[in-house]
Amino acid sequence: MTLELVPLRPEHCDEYCAFFDRAFADNPAWSGCYCGFYEDPCSDADWNPDASAGPAHRAARRRQIASGRAHGVLAFDRGEVVGWCNAGPRASFGNLRVYGSAVDDPREPVGAVMCFVIAPERRREGIATALLGGAEELFRELGLSVAEAYPRAVAPNPALPSSASYYKGSPAMYERAGYQPHKRFEHFTCVRKRLRV
Repeated sequence: MTLELVPLRPEHCDEYCAFFDRAFADNPAWSGCYCGFYEDPCSDADWNPDASAGPAHRAARRRQIASGRAHGVLAFDRGEVVGWCNAGPRASFGNLRVYGSAVDDPREPVGAVMCFVIAPERRREGIATALLGGAEELFRELGLSVAEAYPRAVAPNPALPSSASYYKGSPAMYERAGYQPHKRFEHFTCVRKRLRV
C-alpha cells in the first residue's frame, strides 16, 4: 500500500464528497454527517447525522471546503480517497462540544484531531495511523506546537459499527505515536504530543 497524504484543499471538494457518499456503508445512521458535527452550532440532541440530513450537511461542508475553512488530511491510494482525518487548529472548530471541557487556554497553539473516517473495506490496514502522522505534519505547517486528541476512555459498545466505536482513534494508536494523557474525563481522555515546529 502506497498512501498519498494530502491536506484538504478546495480542489478536493468533489473527491471528499464522493468519499463520504460511501464512507458509512456499514453505519447508515451516520451516512449524512459529512464531518460537519464540530462546525454546527446546534446541540448534540439536535444534530442529525442520518441520510435525511445528508443533502444539507453536504452543501454546508462544500461551502466550508470552498472557503478554506475546513481542515484535515485525505489519504489517497491509487488516486482514490480511502481515509480522512478531521484535524486543524483547535480554535477553528466552531463547536468542540463536550471536548471543549479539555481546553485550558483557548489561545494555545494547539492542533486538534477530531475524528477519522476510513473506507469500510480498508479498515485495519494502518490508514488511521498514517493519517495521524499527516495531521501532525499539517499542524507543523500551520505553526502549531501541540497535537491534541480525544480517544474514548471506556470500552466501545460491541453492538456499534467500528466507524462509530473508533472514530476518535484508539488509545493504543495514540500511545504508539508518542501521545501522553493530558486530562482524563469520564468518557474520554485528552491526549497530547509536543511537536517540533
